Amino acid sequence: MRVAAPLACLFLAAGVVAADTGSIDAVLSRHAHARGSGPTAERLRVRLRVEEPGFVVEVRYAADRVGRVRVDVFREGRRVFSEGIDERGAWSMGAEGLPAAASDEALAALEHGRLFNLYDLEELPRMGHRLVLEGRQGRGGRTFDVVRLELTDGFRTWRWIDAKSGRLEIQRDRRPLHPDIDPRPIWIETRLSDFRSENGVEMPFASRQIDAGTGRWLQTTRVLEVERNPCLSDADLRRPGPG
Repeated sequence: MRVAAPLACLFLAAGVVAADTGSIDAVLSRHAHARGSGPTAERLRVRLRVEEPGFVVEVRYAADRVGRVRVDVFREGRRVFSEGIDERGAWSMGAEGLPAAASDEALAALEHGRLFNLYDLEELPRMGHRLVLEGRQGRGGRTFDVVRLELTDGFRTWRWIDAKSGRLEIQRDRRPLHPDIDPRPIWIETRLSDFRSENGVEMPFASRQIDAGTGRWLQTTRVLEVERNPCLSDADLRRPGPG
């Protein structure tokens, strides 16, 4: 999911690097054209159905460009977990009790998700992050441009963009699926599908995550509802409890 107004023409900005083959600005231009020309997402609210081995939950996600995130997880209609980032930092909270400070790993995962959900690839170099076009890879009779994204905190992730359509369909990175449950990183491949236009911007409404090393299924996610630039109150984005 990840969105800002695409540019008709993209320019090679500082931090955007081309490898020996192809052109990073051409790849980003194709991707921007495929994504559409809807308004910049300053705020985002999404309701998701998430399935993993042994359970199914509903996730309610909200984030803004100020830097705040809140995630609430419900199982059979009951909230079982919450986490987020607000003005006091990262926090998490179980089904009972009060919010507590979250780990550095959880903070990084939440911030990475906020960046990927609210910002387009071409915006990231202006924020100090780096894009590198590694070249092209064939898969299933199709050709993909592989772009490596290096965040300022050292995290790396790979985006596979269809060389013909410009659609971003595969993501790969090495990270824990749930850092506060099991911090051990694995190579995760996310396959995006069911693309639809939402307020002028194309986005995937389904994704499937697998362990890239073993092929083991990890998670399937489906968007149930999405709102771009909704009216979000402070309570929608802050931890529960007093002040």
